[in-house]
Amino acid sequence: MAKTYNEADLVLAVQAIQNNPKLSKRRAAKTYKVPESTLRACLSGRLSRRNTQPNSRIMTSLEEEVIVKHILNLDARAFPPRIADVEAMANSLCVTRNAPPVTNPVCLPPNGRPYL
Repeated sequence: MAKTYNEADLVLAVQAIQNNPKLSKRRAAKTYKVPESTLRACLSGRLSRRNTQPNSRIMTSLEEEVIVKHILNLDARAFPPRIADVEAMANSLCVTRNAPPVTNPVCLPPNGRPYL
């Protein structure tokens, strides 16, 4: 089923419920033409799928920011960052919080096994 409402309709429905406690969620959803389940989820505080962090993400935003700053620092000093060095730094950050290591498919040979 295609999405036939927009974010503004959802916001208006939420505001209508907050301003008028007697207005039911079902009536507000019907009036503003938004799915009732979406309105209930919004009112309960559940984040949309787009605004949540995926489970497959290994590093936190702060760790990624640290790596980017390190790369920019190297670049400012005219040292090109090597992929292996960046991967080693990412792995050292992950080890400190017991996260799985980061593997970069670019660094792996065609058979998928690291060089020994």
